[in-house]
Amino acid sequence: MHQLYVGSAGQQAGLMSGDQLLALAGYKVIESSLPQLLRRLALGSIQDLVIFRKDRLLTLTCQYSQPSQRLRSTGNG
Repeated sequence: MHQLYVGSAGQQAGLMSGDQLLALAGYKVIESSLPQLLRRLALGSIQDLVIFRKDRLLTLTCQYSQPSQRLRSTGNG
């Protein structure tokens, strides 16, 4: 992660700069597959995010929502 939307589901779930998103809703995530995967999710649904952070594999839970319009830079990740 290099940038997060202010107030986004990812930010609220605890995603941080440098996190590597590995899976969403049980599906492997690669950059090219993420937009299609996001379109399949129902707004308001609760989803698991599997991430890699500083040599640790973590699972976060988030509620999928529309992104806000404001970006906050979170560093070089």
